[in-house]
Amino acid sequence: MSSAPRATIGGHYRLVRPIGCGGMAIVWEAVDLASGRRVAVKLLRDAAHRRENVELLHAEARSIARASAPHVVELLEAGDDDGAGPFLVLELLHGEDLASFLGRVARVPAALAIEIAMQIAEGISHAHARGLAHGDLKPENVFLEIVNGVVSIKIIVFGIAHRSQHAPESTPPPGSRSCTYGTLPYMAPERLQGGAPDPRSDVWSVGVILYEMLAGRLPYQTDDDPAEQLTILTFDEVAPIAELATGISPSLSQLVAQLSSPDPELRPADGAAVASALARELRHTSTDESGSFVRAGASTCPHRLAETVACGGGSSHQG
Repeated sequence: MSSAPRATIGGHYRLVRPIGCGGMAIVWEAVDLASGRRVAVKLLRDAAHRRENVELLHAEARSIARASAPHVVELLEAGDDDGAGPFLVLELLHGEDLASFLGRVARVPAALAIEIAMQIAEGISHAHARGLAHGDLKPENVFLEIVNGVVSIKIIVFGIAHRSQHAPESTPPPGSRSCTYGTLPYMAPERLQGGAPDPRSDVWSVGVILYEMLAGRLPYQTDDDPAEQLTILTFDEVAPIAELATGISPSLSQLVAQLSSPDPELRPADGAAVASALARELRHTSTDESGSFVRAGASTCPHRLAETVACGGGSSHQG
């Protein structure tokens, strides 16, 4: 495989420019020559054309298709190009990922943080209902899309999605090694102990993301070693979110603690339960709170949020 892929992929997708990359893949902005639509094309890196990565890309295509929902990126096509190898064609999003957004704001007001977390939960609820767990929820995999001046959340990467143990057709991912993948600060304790992703481990990830948005930092210290990270999660106490952020009600503080509880049995069962709990909380959360999140308003002011996202965003996808 050449380092610069052919200008046209799959016969009718003309590559324009790279817009995102990860350890395994590069995402290109492209034009569908058949329709004129601008799309995103995901290709494996040259060094990543191992059988396992090819199978992971194919599995991601199946997972995105199975988890299809308003808050999940849309898969338009999956194919195999003679020169560039396997590829995915995805809708092209405009905005920025949540990690980039959080890098520009100190803290997110409670109403907006709840809205973002609720949309993430709604996205994964469709996957959970179909027997899938995402397995790698983190700010880099959550995209703030701008459409007609309004921001909506899209989950953009399903690379290690895993059938949960309650799925009707329990089939392990390629190599049965999905439990070894993930991002340490957002991995639930049971994942660090070798467990496979399931809905409650996704719930943990949502809880950590919500805590991070509200507090401006992760709830736990992080370590590059999974064993050390597990020790931190087991023995370190987490500061209640109300001690680190303003505008936090007792019920929201309790919910955040439940979502990121080290004991999976104390967490809500799945994304649908999380979305319902956050929706109830949103109804009781002030939408005019002040805070360090300057230009963006709360969830009732989507145009102001769009202005803030647009200041740092563009067309982008993660690999």
